[in-house]
Amino acid sequence: MKTRKSELKKKIFATLVIVFMLAMMGGMISLKNVRAIGDDTTLQQVLTGGSLSLESPTQVNFNSQTAGSGANSLANLTQVNMRDYTGTGGGWAATATANAMTAANAATIPNTRLSWAPGDIYALDGASNDGVTAGPDYSGNFGDGARNLTGASSGNGMGNYVINGTTLNLLIIAEDYQGTYQNTLTLTIA
Repeated sequence: MKTRKSELKKKIFATLVIVFMLAMMGGMISLKNVRAIGDDTTLQQVLTGGSLSLESPTQVNFNSQTAGSGANSLANLTQVNMRDYTGTGGGWAATATANAMTAANAATIPNTRLSWAPGDIYALDGASNDGVTAGPDYSGNFGDGARNLTGASSGNGMGNYVINGTTLNLLIIAEDYQGTYQNTLTLTIA
């Protein structure tokens, strides 16, 4: 009896295998390969544009001079930072304007006697110095209008930059009155 059951099971199994194979060959049963051979994943990074900004020292002092004698009085404008975090690659220019220096006694030193030599530019935080240049040394004076400190050509200047050691030169003449002269140097970036 056990042999008969075993033979019956074998026949049923063999019949099922034959039916299954015929069904596959006839297209009634379609088995898909369920194991993935390859697949794609989309990677995405969003970069949000930031700002274009400039930071400069609060105050810069010229060398002390004695009234009645002419001299070139020098000052060092240290660490002017320019940051282009816009992500546009549009380039930028950092410029400055200055009016006449005035003293409490109403004496003035005209801005035609104020000039500068922009310092060295350093790229910070992985930025590149390509296409970023300092303005010309002592070419004209602040009486001529805005002076170029530094700039970046289109496609360059993205990131953080510092210009160090810009020398300001104020020509003192013998006819200048004694006093403490002040003015505002207005730096802009656009």
